[in-house]
Amino acid sequence: MAVYADNVYVQPDDDRAILHKGTDEWWPSAFRDIDMERLEVFSLVNQEKEAVATVDLKTGLFTVNDLEFSMHGQDQMLKDFKLIYFREMRRDNVGGEWQNAQVMKYYFGYEATDQDGKKVKLIMGLEP
Repeated sequence: MAVYADNVYVQPDDDRAILHKGTDEWWPSAFRDIDMERLEVFSLVNQEKEAVATVDLKTGLFTVNDLEFSMHGQDQMLKDFKLIYFREMRRDNVGGEWQNAQVMKYYFGYEATDQDGKKVKLIMGLEP
């Protein structure tokens, strides 16, 4: 789920992009529809486990379910947060046939700039 100042984008169940069309053989993920320039909050939602993990790109704070925390030091003044998100996938070949890919782990966090102008990357991994 992507939260902007004026609306919310929720990934469709089939994870197919709406704004970026694909082909019959390949269709890009709905993640491509997120407007990174306007993004304020990014959440991963597991409806089966009723779990939510969020990163706030205005403050750098993470929330997992109801626990809010920071992964950077309190004396570190960060700004210009940019989302980092990727999935670790696995696809098996059984008897010469490729099976559907499955997500092994989700990674998300941010890249920001500290008070000295250095880039800082903080990423956490979550199992599905």
